[in-house]
Amino acid sequence: MAIAMLAVVRAHALEPVFGGLDRAVRFHRILGPSAIALLIVHVIFLTLAEFQSGTSIGNVFIPFWSESARSIDIIVFYLLLLLGGLAYDRRMSYERWLSVHRFTGLVFLGGAAHWPWNPEPSPTSSR
Repeated sequence: MAIAMLAVVRAHALEPVFGGLDRAVRFHRILGPSAIALLIVHVIFLTLAEFQSGTSIGNVFIPFWSESARSIDIIVFYLLLLLGGLAYDRRMSYERWLSVHRFTGLVFLGGAAHWPWNPEPSPTSSR
């Protein structure tokens, strides 16, 4: 997802990396949905790990479900799904669409920082 965002940032120094702005936008339109799909796969694997360890899958899907629920991560997941869906709403004005895209970048940064916040290794990690 970070590469998808870098592809369309308005930096002239990055345009040659992607072969120009037009190619960068095409790349962004492929990577954006792919990143959302990988996010969903990530949550599916977390759900399977919770199920396998015998704990509640509410820890993966419901914020503030228990002490072990990673509520900020869950909220970021739902926000990214919502904002990813809104990116394809053709009824939205360009200005609102651009605001949604900018907010998506901020939410992504919050989600990308979730790994260091994990107080304990997950059942599937190799720490």
